[in-house]
Amino acid sequence: MNPTNYVETQPLYIKTTPQISEKTIQDLIVNKPSILGIGDYYALDRERIQFRGGRLDILLKSVEESNKRICTEIQLGVLDASHLFRAWEYYLSEKQKYPQYDVSAVLVCEEISDRILPVVRDLFSNKPFTILLMKAFSYGNNWGLQFIKYFDGVPLGMDEEDEEVFEKADRKYWIDLKGSAIEIVDDMLKLIKKVAPDYNLNYNKSYIGLANHIGSNNFVYFKLGKKDLTVCFKLDETETSQSIIDSGTFTFIHYKWKSYRIKINKNQIEENKEKLMELITLAYNENN
Repeated sequence: MNPTNYVETQPLYIKTTPQISEKTIQDLIVNKPSILGIGDYYALDRERIQFRGGRLDILLKSVEESNKRICTEIQLGVLDASHLFRAWEYYLSEKQKYPQYDVSAVLVCEEISDRILPVVRDLFSNKPFTILLMKAFSYGNNWGLQFIKYFDGVPLGMDEEDEEVFEKADRKYWIDLKGSAIEIVDDMLKLIKKVAPDYNLNYNKSYIGLANHIGSNNFVYFKLGKKDLTVCFKLDETETSQSIIDSGTFTFIHYKWKSYRIKINKNQIEENKEKLMELITLAYNENN
């Protein structure tokens, strides 16, 4: 990318832009949910009627984990109490109707007032509730969107590698489930062994962790997809760690439960070898 090709954009307030409606934003998200920056999802339903009344804007479903769903509510302009509680009501409605699913809520808006922010923090901390700020900009006749995570409730609880600690599995279980994709984990283990040679893969049904002769220590652990791998590094959130993450060609998912989470494929492991080694070393040192 040529740094001299910089173009100056202008902020765009969608609420007062008649050419862009809430339906326009819905269409964009439905056609490409990845623009939200919250993971790999697709639109399962739209304008979903709730049994208590009202319509949920968009219901997203995870590509990799079929039980994960996100109730997505959109508001143009400044977030108000009506949309805030409506978003949570739709989440509760979906959760009550389908208790077998892992449901969360995402509220998209353009602005949040100082008055409502303390309410959000008090009511939705430790809840599966996220607020994304939608920032629009224009350049000539073109316009674009950027979604910024403003609030993330992140429910308290155990990491996923602890939740099913007794749900043990073996290598055959993962080969039967994902086939040759397990080789991506093997490639990561080769890097880990350069830092911690006594560690090997520890197979569980929901994730693949690490263990040595003493026991498990998931300073790095894995969630295996069909073609790529989610790697979780247990690290404090620091400028050093973030700078390593940002400089990689892999996909940074988010920082959650005191772990940096990235998505990487087999080819990207070699090209990011040095950065991965740095992250592995930091995670090992912090957890030993």
